[in-house]
Amino acid sequence: MTISRYKMLVDVHGFNTKLKDIPKIPSQDYRQAYLYAADIITGHINSNKYIKLACQRFIDDLNLIEDPNFKYFFSIKKAQRIVDFYKHMKHTDGDFYGQPFELMPWQIFIVSNIIGWLKKEPHHRSKKHIRRFTEAQLWVARKNGKSALSSGLALYYFLADGEHGAQIYSVGPSLKQAKIVYDQSTKIINGMPVKYDKAFKQRFDGMHYGNSKYQPLANNSSTLDGLSSHLVVCDEIHEWTDRNLYGVMDTSTGARTQPLMLVISTAGTILDGIAVDLYKRGQRMLDKVIQADHMFTMLYGIDEDDDYFTEETWIKANPALGVVKELADMRKQAATARDLVSERNGFLTKHLNVFCHSEKVWLKKQDLDKCILEMDFESDKYKKYDCYIGADLAQKIDLTAVSAVFKVPETDTQSGKVEYHMMQKHYISRGAINKASEQVQNLYEVWSQMGYLEIVESSITDFDLVRDYILDLSKKYKVIDVAFDPAQGNQLMNDLRNNHGINVVEVKQTPVNLNEPVKRIEAMIVDGRLKYNGDKVFEYCCSNALLKNHNNNIVSIVKNANEDKTDSLMAMIVAASRITEESNRSIYEDMRGLVSTKY
Repeated sequence: MTISRYKMLVDVHGFNTKLKDIPKIPSQDYRQAYLYAADIITGHINSNKYIKLACQRFIDDLNLIEDPNFKYFFSIKKAQRIVDFYKHMKHTDGDFYGQPFELMPWQIFIVSNIIGWLKKEPHHRSKKHIRRFTEAQLWVARKNGKSALSSGLALYYFLADGEHGAQIYSVGPSLKQAKIVYDQSTKIINGMPVKYDKAFKQRFDGMHYGNSKYQPLANNSSTLDGLSSHLVVCDEIHEWTDRNLYGVMDTSTGARTQPLMLVISTAGTILDGIAVDLYKRGQRMLDKVIQADHMFTMLYGIDEDDDYFTEETWIKANPALGVVKELADMRKQAATARDLVSERNGFLTKHLNVFCHSEKVWLKKQDLDKCILEMDFESDKYKKYDCYIGADLAQKIDLTAVSAVFKVPETDTQSGKVEYHMMQKHYISRGAINKASEQVQNLYEVWSQMGYLEIVESSITDFDLVRDYILDLSKKYKVIDVAFDPAQGNQLMNDLRNNHGINVVEVKQTPVNLNEPVKRIEAMIVDGRLKYNGDKVFEYCCSNALLKNHNNNIVSIVKNANEDKTDSLMAMIVAASRITEESNRSIYEDMRGLVSTKY
């Protein structure tokens, strides 16, 4: 081992280890916290600005212990005790199932800081030295083991902290999320001797040990008054929509002498929520803009000017990369995000721990240009292909669009791949044109002259035109499904289904329903497999489409302004969502080599 980078530790208060003995330090030893800090500060481990500041703060505070004005000291006994506690735990799933839980150096740094720093002045009631940190934040990318780490801390506060009547709560944006940490703790307990202790009970409302309890709670501040929390684990706080919840839970710790509000989260897309406030507060503390001696924070993530797709930067957000988190999977996620806008926010937030705006421009013009193909839909070959029709209907101010998508087998394409050839039909009423701006009115007139738009000389669009057009398509081509959003086309749907025998399918334009089609269609466009004839209305609608990120990796299409139109694009998405293989495999399985199917 190269130990020159540890020379800075020789004079650090409390290290008490000769340089030549550093290689002999066991892996599960509190001194790994010192070594981790030295590795970060000297650049041996690549890290961002705020992890460097957190490690420097640790070293600086150690060197202040002898200062009579400094109020805290670092208990090596307490620090080692929490590290030893994890030795009683075993992994509960994955490749490490059943193996002893061995903390990595960055994890030892975190838990030994939270538990090891104490106040010099004993508490006036208990006469004991109580913990310095009552608030802690761990911001780190997904799949780095933060849930397992926090589960262990929760069990320590629940079982081994000596707090009478301790109340431990795992709180999340939903009960399902809150139970992730809690359920991990229950699995861990199943492998610990405490399971057989008569004082331990597992009930419907949580776990009980003597008069202490540990339970999950859903995100609802109005129902959580009256708690007396010893530890609150705030899981995935980036998804919390109730800003009051953190304050309610923080207030619930007021009667405890050494409680902890523990935030564990990745970044997200809600930029006006409590998560960003807490994250920025941690930054200001480490920047020494504010003083918060009671707060410990670790903000893993890339620096502002880093290249998202440079592998050397990924370790900044993923301290367990190559150990718990697979590098190969990270590379795959990065490759997908590089090509697909719909995946980029997910990559940045979940894998690089970057807060992102929830909306962004979706389709690139250069990708659409690759999809332009001169097609003769009057040729007999299109009569043998499966045809799927989608419609986006509007009577007053929007466009009405009908999209027919033909599935063309690889034997009939120049690319040698299955392609999807699209034919569009657009309508707009004169009344809608008159309400538009002069600029948009001019666009409508030009598109009409080019044959891409049919202007209906009335105040609203006549759906009889749409019905007749769909019936004409059904007579000419092998139409499999006709899909509508029932919110606008219920009467038309019933007419086509009941009076004309058309197979009509309801496709509600909700984020959940269209999440998969939106992502896969983007992949088809990037791959040049969705073909259109250069339709200017379709291109205009694509240029107005913004991608909005929701929770659980759900995306949807929105527009930037009320006057912007996306109707042609939405009709295509609705149509393409119905395409299936003869074996009932969806169109999306064709794309399995291009994007992940894990959503």
